[in-house]
Amino acid sequence: HPEPKSTTAAEAAYEAASRLSPGDPRVEYAYALVLHRLFRSNDARRHLQAAAEHSRSYFPARQAAIRELIKGRQYAEAAELLSDALQRLDERAQAAEVMLM
Repeated sequence: HPEPKSTTAAEAAYEAASRLSPGDPRVEYAYALVLHRLFRSNDARRHLQAAAEHSRSYFPARQAAIRELIKGRQYAEAAELLSDALQRLDERAQAAEVMLM
C-alpha cells in the first residue's frame, strides 16, 4: 500500500487544482485515478461520479464512473449513466451532421 506521504501530496494537489478550476470534471477524474492507484476505490468512485455529474460531455469520466458502478454491482445507476451518455453521443452526432450539410 502507498505511503501516507503520497496520499497527502495527492490530496494537496487535488485541493489546489480544485481551487484553480472549481467544478472542472477533469480535476475530479484525475484525482479519482490517483485514488484508485492508492487503493482507495470507494473514494475514487465518489470522485468519478462527481466528474460525470459536473459535465455530461466529459466522456472519460462518465465511462470510468459506469465501470465503477458495474464493479460495485450498482447496475441501475450504471444503466442510467450509460443511457445518458449514449443520448449525449447521439446529440453530438446529429449536431455534426448538421454542420457538415
